[in-house]
Amino acid sequence: MRRAWLVMTGALTVAGLGGAAMLWEDGGASVAGPNARAGLALPWITATAGPQPATAPAGSSLDAVTRQALLSPEMMRMVKDALGHAKGDDRAALLAHARQTLLQRFPTLSHPLVLNLFERYVAYQDALLASAVPREGDLDAWRQHLGQRDRLRRAHFSTQEIEAFWSDEARAETHLLKRMTVLAAPGLTDAERDAALQQVEAQSFAPEEVAARRASVLPLSALKQTESFHVQQVPDAERLAQRAQLVGADAAERLALLDRQEADWQRRLDLYAQAPDAERATLVNVLFSEGERRRLEGAMGLRAQR
Repeated sequence: MRRAWLVMTGALTVAGLGGAAMLWEDGGASVAGPNARAGLALPWITATAGPQPATAPAGSSLDAVTRQALLSPEMMRMVKDALGHAKGDDRAALLAHARQTLLQRFPTLSHPLVLNLFERYVAYQDALLASAVPREGDLDAWRQHLGQRDRLRRAHFSTQEIEAFWSDEARAETHLLKRMTVLAAPGLTDAERDAALQQVEAQSFAPEEVAARRASVLPLSALKQTESFHVQQVPDAERLAQRAQLVGADAAERLALLDRQEADWQRRLDLYAQAPDAERATLVNVLFSEGERRRLEGAMGLRAQR
C-alpha cells in the first residue's frame, strides 16, 4: 500500500515532479527568481481537495525566511519526502503521518498554507495515477499523456503555480520530444539529422547552455570521430580539418599528435608480434620503454582477440 500509492512522483511522466516551487496568486505578478518570490504576498488559494482551514494567515505576518521556504523548490521536495516516508496501515494513516511530518518543519502560522498545498498535491497525484502510462517510444501516445497531465495540473494549481512548479520540467520535456521526433523521422541523412538536432538544441536552450552541453560531450564525440577515421582510413589533412571544426585548432593538433603516437605504438607492436620467439627477449628492450613494457602483455592480449 505504502509504496504502490505514495512512491508515484516521477514514474508517470517524462521528468516526474521536477523543480517545484510554490507561488500564490498576486494580481498580475510574474514568476521571478527565488529572492523576488520571497517578497510576494501570499493570498489564500482554495484547495481543490481536502479540508479547508477556517482562516488563512496573511503573507505579511510570516517572516521572510518562512516565506522564502514556502516559495522555493525545496517546499515541493519536502511534500514528496513526507509522502515517501509516511508510515501507516492504510491510506488515512499514511496521509496523517505525512501531514504531521511536513508540518513539523514549518512554524504554526504557516500550517494552513502548507496543508493547502499538500491536499491539492495529493488530489493531483490521485488523478494522475488513473492515467495510463504509454509505452516507450510511442510519441503520439506520450503527447496525449502529457496533455492530460497538464489538464490535471490546471485543475489543481493556478497558472502561476504551474509555471513556478514545472517550468524547467516543461522545457526539458519539449526538448526531449523534439529530439525524439527528429531521431524517429524517416528518410533523413546523418548530416540532416545532426543539423536538425542542433536546431532543436538552439531552440531549447540559451547560447551559454548550448555551449556547456556541447562541451560536456566533446570528449565522446572526438573519440567516436577518431574511431570513424581509423575505420575509413581518413588522410591526416582531412582528419585535422574535421577535428578543428569539432574541437578547435589547438585540440585538433593535440589529437593529431596522439594519432602519430598511437600509430608508432601499433607499428612497434607489429614488429614484436612478427618476431621469432627467440628474438623477443632482446627485441622487447629495443622497441619499448620500461613503462611500455608494463603495458605490453595487455596490448598483445587485445591483439590476439581481434
